[in-house]
Amino acid sequence: MKKKIKRKMSMYRMVIDVLNEYQPVWASTPKFVSAHALLNGKFELLQTQAEKERSYTMGVKDTRDSLRAEVAALGARIASALSALGAERDDLELIAQSRITESQLLRYSQGDMIILMGRIRLLMVTHAEALGEFGITPFIIDQFTTKRDEMVANIMAPRKAIVKRKDASSQIVALSEDIDRLLRDKLDKLILVLRPSSESFFTEYTAARMILEYGNGTSGTSDGSETYNNA
Repeated sequence: MKKKIKRKMSMYRMVIDVLNEYQPVWASTPKFVSAHALLNGKFELLQTQAEKERSYTMGVKDTRDSLRAEVAALGARIASALSALGAERDDLELIAQSRITESQLLRYSQGDMIILMGRIRLLMVTHAEALGEFGITPFIIDQFTTKRDEMVANIMAPRKAIVKRKDASSQIVALSEDIDRLLRDKLDKLILVLRPSSESFFTEYTAARMILEYGNGTSGTSDGSETYNNA
């Protein structure tokens, strides 16, 4: 999430806290009551989208790295057996195609690794019966196939997560803009109406509406206009 949106969310929370604290002041003003309810609803939606955005890509990398290590170990074992089979048969093509090491599988890019895994899988299926003589049992073959498929799906997961994350991000921006308009066009004006009833409410609301721009020492309202310099 962008820092600007994070700062805005902090401001929204502070505004809502002030409104809740001074509820007796505005509770008898229908326009303020409806604006408050609308603000709460939009802020809850904003928090939900922010949590979705944060969670979409969490944990994907750790799972991918673990799967990659497992698949590389299995793939290298099967490749070694294929190479031994090729040497036994004096099959130079099979030897060349199965010359794949675990370090290569771990070092290469994800795309290249998928290609090598596909080659191993094809050779493994072609020579499955003969590989049994080299300790590559049907269980190992099934295990490799399952782990390889899981790895490919996991590699694709971040791409899908990025699409979902972008969608959540666009909704976050839209909700933030809605809340900014609600504050600027309604609550900022209604607070002026209630100012004579409670000067402290007006003062705290105005202070809550400030957004500290870290790094340049200035603060502004949610629509981006600077209101004071804190330097």
